[in-house]
Amino acid sequence: LIESNPEIALNTMISLSRRLRKIDEKVASLAFLDSYGKVARFLLDFMEDNGNDIDGKVIIETNLTRLQMANMAGISRETLTRIFGEFQKRGVIKVQGRNVTILDESLLKREIM
Repeated sequence: LIESNPEIALNTMISLSRRLRKIDEKVASLAFLDSYGKVARFLLDFMEDNGNDIDGKVIIETNLTRLQMANMAGISRETLTRIFGEFQKRGVIKVQGRNVTILDESLLKREIM
């Protein structure tokens, strides 16, 4: 199959390379970022996969609980709630129930640098 369709192998390698790069970024963020960076990385990654761009703001609609989000970010639920509160005060995000609106993506990106 690969000999007769080499583009299949190429597309598979591209897909695997992207997945490996994402996993590498996640491992690095868990190992080296502080809690703010971990939450920012989680939100940016989740936004990329699940965000809806509406009028320049990205809305993340999720069925995840705060505990599930915190586990995905590698922090405690209490820490996630505190950081969400601080990000809201700074105008970075807006949280309504389980939905998160990204108001300023550039500020989130600064947290992971």
